[in-house]
Amino acid sequence: MMNLKEVGTYLDRRIMLQEAGSLKELTATDLSSAVVLMWIADRSWDAEELRRAIEEMSDGKPLSLVVSGERADESFSLLLETLSYLPPASYHIMTGSIENTDMSEAVSEFLIATYPEELRFDDWQEYRVVAVGNPDLEHRMLRSISKATSRLAS
Repeated sequence: MMNLKEVGTYLDRRIMLQEAGSLKELTATDLSSAVVLMWIADRSWDAEELRRAIEEMSDGKPLSLVVSGERADESFSLLLETLSYLPPASYHIMTGSIENTDMSEAVSEFLIATYPEELRFDDWQEYRVVAVGNPDLEHRMLRSISKATSRLAS
């Protein structure tokens, strides 16, 4: 089951947490005002499902799509490969990878270092953190977001 909730703000933009038990649960939603971090727990990682999830998410026109988790390097390769095979679009999706496996540090890096391209900057209203994995991942991610935003605010 997929949940979406507002969990804070950073730089006057909402931080939304979207939880999914598996990559199969990710479907296209409007992401045209969001930079997106997709954290994938190791046991949830599956190349074909990740490819499908990237295609679905790109249909939502995110400003940026960043991958992280236990297999960030493989996820990033799949992200680039998948986006390169999609039909040309009138918008550009920035991409990135965060290889830090400490969840709080990865969230901090995402908040600090992720921006949309200049032409889509005015559309930017939201940070979306998509946590894919076991049920306790949502609670761990909530703590990590709280820790990251507290650290960045001080």
